[in-house]
Amino acid sequence: MQELSKFKVITVVFLCLFVFVIGVIYTNTKEMAESNTGEKINNAREKITNEFHSERENVKTNQANIEDLNSRLNDLRQQVHELKSSGTGMNCKIRGVMGSNGLEDISGEAAFEEARYNGKDLVLTCKF
Repeated sequence: MQELSKFKVITVVFLCLFVFVIGVIYTNTKEMAESNTGEKINNAREKITNEFHSERENVKTNQANIEDLNSRLNDLRQQVHELKSSGTGMNCKIRGVMGSNGLEDISGEAAFEEARYNGKDLVLTCKF
């Protein structure tokens, strides 16, 4: 049997240390990847939950605003109808809606839709 030389011993020790270092790096990398993935999933889940709750509140607020606007439009329609049927000779026409640049002259149905869904002011002209 051959004797072990210093070079062979150093080479074996170096290879064992190399394998040990690679194992440590792999284990740490694996643990970091697992912990980061878990944190990312939890953060994404929390973000989605917060967005869902805020959107639900926005929908409730918008629904209340739409119902209020519909009620006001129905009241206005009823008042215009009462004025027309009362025989006062009042004739009203929907001109359009008020935009950022003034009066936007559009059809009556389109004006109602703009007022209802976009919150613009409805413009009426009446004559006796």
